[in-house]
This record gives sequence, C-alpha cells and structure tokens, in this order.
Amino acid sequence: VRPDGTLYVEIAGEPDGYHDLVQVIGAELGVANRCRQVSYYGRGPGENYPDSWQAALLGRYSAGLAELNFDYVVPQDTGNRGEVRWIALSDRGGNGLLVTGDQPLSISAWPWSARVIEAARHHYELVEDPRSITLNLDHRMLGLGSNSWGQEVLESHRVRLEPFRFAFTLAPLSGDVDPGRLWRALGAAGG
Repeated sequence: VRPDGTLYVEIAGEPDGYHDLVQVIGAELGVANRCRQVSYYGRGPGENYPDSWQAALLGRYSAGLAELNFDYVVPQDTGNRGEVRWIALSDRGGNGLLVTGDQPLSISAWPWSARVIEAARHHYELVEDPRSITLNLDHRMLGLGSNSWGQEVLESHRVRLEPFRFAFTLAPLSGDVDPGRLWRALGAAGG
C-alpha cells in the first residue's frame, strides 16, 4: 500500500511440470455493487478478444454495467475489452475504484460471479450478486477461434502455461476527479 492510498498488486507464477494451453491468466476481484458506471480507455466499444482487436478501436468509452455484457443463449464469458490502460467503476456520484495496469490488460465486469455463469444453462438463471460486481483483470487471454465453426485458435492467440508476471494499481476514485487524469498522475502505465 502506497502513502497516497493506492494499492499495488503484482502477480507472478512459474508452472512446475506440464505446460499446456489455458484460457486465461489473470485476477478476479469483487467491487462494491453500487459501482455500476464503467469507463475505460482501451479497445471498444463492443466486446473484443485478442483475435478480434483489429476490429475494435482504441479509445475512451463509458457504459452502464448491463451494457457491457451480451445475453448469449447459453451463458458464457462475456463483455471482454482488450488492451485496456485503465478502467473506472463508480457510483452515480463518481466515487469508486480506478484500476491501471503496468501493461494493457483485458477486462470484463459482470453483475454475477464466474461460478454462476458456469452453472447456468439459460440466461434467466444468471442471478446477480446483490453485494459485488465481478471484475476480471486479465494479463493474457485465449482467442475465440473454435472448432465449432471449423477453425481452431491461431497459435499467435493461444495462451500457454509458462512463467508470467503482471501488475496493476488499485486507486480510490472520487467524484471530482477525472479517471484519465488520475491515470496520468499515477504514471500512465501501459500507455
């Protein structure tokens, strides 16, 4: 914890043994449910993944939490935004949390947990958590190619379990501070 109240988090790993493909290397955080206003600087405005970043423009975007996710027929991972430099989740007064990565991250924010998504077979089974929002901060993520449509994920968009390190900063956000300005003040990591 830094003197200014920010929290610096570093995650590193070195697998022991078999190195195979994984879906994602990242962190999952719980954020107060009242922080349903989302703004970020990264790829958008729609959901995008490593193998579709060319179709998503780098810019600053804002949306309500519900607007970030897509109602797939069968619930699954949704709403990813790639190459994100910062993301702010705030309440209606602008108070909340700013997250900045040492390098660009892939992010998603859901009103339910990953466990709820995995258990649901239909969208109506997604029960929102009344206390917290799930915030995913991902260092590396598998592309979307799949044998369901005839093409496997390209090698360049695969994630192998190998040594990794990534870091991010959590900073309190108050209503009178612009998240982009605070990001620059924190050092504009990954920019």
